[in-house]
Amino acid sequence: MVVGERPSLDKWLSLHYIPTNGNAWGGAGETLEVAVDDFALSQLAGRLGDTANQRTFLTRGQYWKNVFNSGNGGYIQNRDDNGTWPSFTPATNDGFAEGSAAQYTWMVPQNVRGLFDRMGGNATAVNRLNTFFHNSDGSWALSGAGDLKSDLANEPSIWTPWLYDFAGTPYRTQETVRQVVNQLWTTGPGGIPGQDDLGAMSA
Repeated sequence: MVVGERPSLDKWLSLHYIPTNGNAWGGAGETLEVAVDDFALSQLAGRLGDTANQRTFLTRGQYWKNVFNSGNGGYIQNRDDNGTWPSFTPATNDGFAEGSAAQYTWMVPQNVRGLFDRMGGNATAVNRLNTFFHNSDGSWALSGAGDLKSDLANEPSIWTPWLYDFAGTPYRTQETVRQVVNQLWTTGPGGIPGQDDLGAMSA
């Protein structure tokens, strides 16, 4: 199933994303993960003075853009190997592992500015984050609120409160993190949510 040391490395190098028929849990999610990996490799190469590989992996670290579909409302989406987009809703799990398109779309830590710009700017990103963290009645939607909302007990969502910082609204990060600590993380036996397989905290 693996060409090279990564699932669908051949597809990654030829298409610059992992397609729907790639050998991965989900092509879109795998694309995001490998883009982060390659960005990290670019930083390592730069610190070692290997400028050629720094440039190569820095470019590959931006391949997430190849699964960002502006035409679907601005979400990361699974993509066929011929470049077409399958049918889509933001709540879909197609192309992702343990999460939805709405939850995984935020997973571009190496270029938050680029992600926000593609969404339409800071104001749009903040509005989307507000909707992501709240139900329609204004109550918090932090875990178990459905595929359109955050799931801060799992890896794809756990870091998203800090995205407000990049949009110039750090007070919203403070507010959201405090709510998460008070609501999800407790001193009881179930007080480390998502920790059944060491998953959430490792994120």
